[in-house]
Amino acid sequence: MRDIRLIVTDLDGTFLNGYRSFHPDNAKAIRAAQEAGIMVCACTGRCYEMAKSPIVMAGFDRLAILSNGAAIKDFRTGYNLMEKLIPPGKAQETMGLMDEFRGTARIYLDHTYVTYNKYQSGRGRDDSMDRNRRAPRRLRENISCTDRLEDLMELAEQGIQQINVTIPDRERSRLFEEQVRKIGGLETTASNPTDVEIMLEGVSKGNALIELARILGVERENVMALGDNYNDVPMLRWAGIGVAVSNAVDAAKEAADRITGNGRENGMGQAVFGIALGRGTIGYSMRREMRRV
Repeated sequence: MRDIRLIVTDLDGTFLNGYRSFHPDNAKAIRAAQEAGIMVCACTGRCYEMAKSPIVMAGFDRLAILSNGAAIKDFRTGYNLMEKLIPPGKAQETMGLMDEFRGTARIYLDHTYVTYNKYQSGRGRDDSMDRNRRAPRRLRENISCTDRLEDLMELAEQGIQQINVTIPDRERSRLFEEQVRKIGGLETTASNPTDVEIMLEGVSKGNALIELARILGVERENVMALGDNYNDVPMLRWAGIGVAVSNAVDAAKEAADRITGNGRENGMGQAVFGIALGRGTIGYSMRREMRRV
């Protein structure tokens, strides 16, 4: 059994099987690991407002990596131990480009996010506006919708962690990503073929995991990371043991040391019990040998 002291898991597609729902075995695995003295932290592309409900419900430890690595937040105090923001000028240039491509967007700040739906289809746009009007006051203060590009330009001055742009046509989405890279000083990744997730250059789940391990005093070989998508690849490569769920994209499976069950079921729980706690068996990826240097 590997001496694991820190487990970090992606949420969507790895731990969660819905917006905030998860298999009970996964929550049991968190508790069992914690009882064994292992910290279990979430590492997600979601911002704070989108992530806090499932993180609290599932019983994760207090520190979480948010916005694809742009922030490490202490959920008990609400403070960021690390936060890397997109410079206002680059954020504004990116959002102007997004508008030219007629994209929709989610803009992630520390305690709020804004949906830009100018080019969203009529029904989808009406639904998002209606959900916002019917939301409790606390949520309305932290989540909003707009179809005004000017509103986004003002947000850039407040400090943006991440800009998530959706362009339904895959070819145009990739072309948009190429144009964003030409701006310079920005990092792009994706968790969906038609999405482009944009952060400050150097921001990734992998680099945030390195910082989290440093904060907690945990060595690389004592870290296990779980994921399913392209944005998980950096942390799967860095962790002492990288585990991909069976529903993961090929890039994540190739980056991982081992493959567990389906992330929409109890694959995360299987990995925790089988690897970190040594209470079961687990499959191996095609690359059986550890790549660690």
